[in-house]
This record gives sequence, C-alpha cells and structure tokens, in this order.
Amino acid sequence: MASKLLQKYRKKLILPVTIILLLIGFINIYFVLNITPRTNDECIWTPVKESKDSVEIIFTMVKFEGVTWNAGIRDGDQFLKIDGKNLRSIYHASYLADRKASGDSLLFTVAREGKIFNATVKVKKLIQFPQLAFSILGILWLIVGFVVISSKPFGLPQILFYRIGALFVLYTISSIFGGNQMLNPIYQYPLLILLADILWVFGGIFLPFIIVYFFWVFPLETKIISR
Repeated sequence: MASKLLQKYRKKLILPVTIILLLIGFINIYFVLNITPRTNDECIWTPVKESKDSVEIIFTMVKFEGVTWNAGIRDGDQFLKIDGKNLRSIYHASYLADRKASGDSLLFTVAREGKIFNATVKVKKLIQFPQLAFSILGILWLIVGFVVISSKPFGLPQILFYRIGALFVLYTISSIFGGNQMLNPIYQYPLLILLADILWVFGGIFLPFIIVYFFWVFPLETKIISR
C-alpha cells in the first residue's frame, strides 16, 4: 500500500523532500564553518601534576612563528589565566578560548621563571575540512540527483542516484556534533539531538548499500540483479 502511494505521488514529493534535504545540508555547512571550529593557538597545553590537589598547565610544542610564539610564549611557560580568569583545567581553558571568534584576541597570563606577564594571542579557528568537503559533496550530489530523477522519476538508476545524495546529506548531519559541547547550541535540545542521531545513523547505515546497488544496475545491470 505504502509503495503504491509512493509511486503515485513520487513526482509531487521530489521537490519538497529535496528542499528539506537542502536546508539540512546548508545547516550542516553552517555548523562546520561557524559553530564547531575550535580555537587553534598552535601549541599544546600539557597538564602537569604539581601536588595531590594541584595541576599546572604548561605550554609545550609551541609552533615556531605561530600565534602563541609571536605573542612571546615559549615551551615550558606556565599557563595561568585567559582574559583575567584563572584556569581550572585544560577543558576550562578550551571553553574560554573557543568562545572567541576568529580574528579576535585572547589575553594569556603566563609565568616564566617566577615572572608573570601578559601575552595577546590572535584567535585562529580550526575548521574540519573533511566534514566540510563531505557536506558540500552531499549537497552537490543531491542537486544532480534531483535533476536526474526529475527527468525520469521511475527509472531505477535515477532513483538510486537520488537516494545516494539524500543519504549523503543525512549522514553528514553527524558534523553538527563537533566543537565545544558547552558552546554548541545543539546540546541544549535533547530531542533535537535524538532526531539528528537517528537521521545520521540511518544515512550512514544505508548509504554504502545504496552505492553498491547503484553500481550493480548502472551503467549495465549485473546478472545478480537481473535474477
């Protein structure tokens, strides 16, 4: 029954479904570019246990001529504050750093050989380019798939090609979960998290099978499928 209804209304459903999927795809890209990027100060903050209840944060592997290096910080310096706030842990430091937008500056308070000084560090954001690439690929595949299926709505290769694009977009929903959880607005809505989880898992499970199925029937149908 459901299959017959889908066949009957396929042409009418293609456009609204595509629009919804495109909106999801552009939301994914927005998150990758604006929400999930982490601040990259081009060094490593290493927690060092000072006593039973005390941990120091030490700068290590400071990149030569990176933003932290250019601010005057070197390996072995102790990290004390960000913008005047005492650091409780590296996670607290990450939260304070991730709040700033790209191009802004952070005021690091640092100790070296008993002397305390302030250093202004320019904020650089680290974008997850693999996630961005997959998100763009999903949208492009969906657009091409829409054109293909619109020309021949009931052709099996056309249907499978479109489904690959749709599942690609759903799978890339996983990219919205990155970044700092305390700053990512998605974590304020448990039901939205559940829905997004279901959609990206659904896309991730079925996408490989649909891709294999597509190449079984295109450009020529294999004997396995014909049987």
